[in-house]
Amino acid sequence: MSSLVADACATILAVVFLGASFSKVVRFRSFGRTLVDLGISAARLVAPTVLLLELAAALGVALWPREIWGAALVIALAGVFAAAGASALRSGRSIRCNCFAAIQSTPLGRRQIAQLAPLAAAAIAATRATDGLGPVRLATATAAVALVVSLALLPAWLRLRFDRTGKGTWSRQA
Repeated sequence: MSSLVADACATILAVVFLGASFSKVVRFRSFGRTLVDLGISAARLVAPTVLLLELAAALGVALWPREIWGAALVIALAGVFAAAGASALRSGRSIRCNCFAAIQSTPLGRRQIAQLAPLAAAAIAATRATDGLGPVRLATATAAVALVVSLALLPAWLRLRFDRTGKGTWSRQA
């Protein structure tokens, strides 16, 4: 991966996650309400934890690009946020969020979930842990990470695609 591409991706991710954590600080009560609306009973513990994890992800990809943990944290957060969006869609309620440091709150849902895949891809591109790998090993590592990202986002996709009926069976939504 070219260092220019990796640096650009790391910078974009750092800006996105720093902006997201800053917006949670500024609108902390609103973020707490979003968590409560999502049915998270421990919102008082989860809210600062998410804020700190976003900050750690931003610093990880920006300051330690050869370490995989920053990119892994970005991918894990993307999976959790996708699950939150899927949960909001499944509930049928309009749960508002200032996701990704949005100026105004928007409903959680498909748009938010769609924004997460490019973030996960940028996290993969931002890591320099793959520097020095030959083309075959790099392709294998990239395929393995893509598989892990796909598996992490699979529960969110399933929640969007199928609805749990009262009979304990899965039925396809219209």
